[in-house]
Amino acid sequence: LGLNLKHGPNIAYTIITLLTVKLAFLAALWCFFGALRYTGLRSHHRFYLTLTLGAGSLLFPWSTTFNNHSLAASFLTIGFYFLLKVRFEEAHGRYFLISGVCFALAGACDVPTGLFHLLFTGYLIIISTSPRHIVLFTAPLLLTMTIYMAHNAMISGSITPFQTNPEFFAYEGSAFAQPGELSGTQVNSPAAILGQVIHYLFGKNGFILYNPMLFIAVPLLLREIFLKRDFWREACLILAGSIVIMTYYFVMTNNSGGWSYSIRWFVPLLPMVLFFLYPVFETRSPKTRLFTVLLCASLVISLVGTFDPWSDKSVNEASL
Repeated sequence: LGLNLKHGPNIAYTIITLLTVKLAFLAALWCFFGALRYTGLRSHHRFYLTLTLGAGSLLFPWSTTFNNHSLAASFLTIGFYFLLKVRFEEAHGRYFLISGVCFALAGACDVPTGLFHLLFTGYLIIISTSPRHIVLFTAPLLLTMTIYMAHNAMISGSITPFQTNPEFFAYEGSAFAQPGELSGTQVNSPAAILGQVIHYLFGKNGFILYNPMLFIAVPLLLREIFLKRDFWREACLILAGSIVIMTYYFVMTNNSGGWSYSIRWFVPLLPMVLFFLYPVFETRSPKTRLFTVLLCASLVISLVGTFDPWSDKSVNEASL
């Protein structure tokens, strides 16, 4: 379109973000609403839960910026929706393919989230999915990983993620030249790991504090597993994947994701975890009232984040 990329507010960045992150975000909300249909909830209850994800979680502020974490969250949501379509409707080959493409794209956007593709591949094998459908689901991952590694090799000469090669960041004036500044290159001590768990979840940038709905969603996810409710198998995989991904960051990082609004690394986990809020509306209970209170708080928290997801003004005056 002849638009120049330059420092500061720029219509080109707005268009790029709109056609990538924002478009994927809107598609994810549509799929999240659709996935909740399989829980048996009424449409207005599904709307409240979709509002919770779309405007009452960190996915909302991060969907206003060009970043890989919200893209991964959106692709995981779409992929999960089509897996549920396979389970509750006819096992059309196109559903397996679409789901596989989305899980693969999530892994290409945010490498650790590729774990969910592997976990749900195992899930499909366990429930005796036909070999053809498994191939349709897994083939996209092979394609995206091949492109991803080729892209890395063309730029750096190494097929591994850039961040696992600290020598790439050792240049004059680098903000990552000091020991411990570059995430993913060293293992924390046990004491440091415990400190990271507390800080990342409940500290000044604590992920659970910035997403109050997790105070309800996580216990309900565990309840889904222990009582072997309708989605207990999916809950097991989501819990396992979330624990592994979060543990990686607890063990390998020490900077909270830089100048970001809470812990941006965990944003991709939100949609699938918040899906397990659905029992809140099965019967009227104290949980319903707690849900309302926490939703009000969540809406305020996420709205604040939209004004400035990146908080270091010395880097860029344009935060949105």
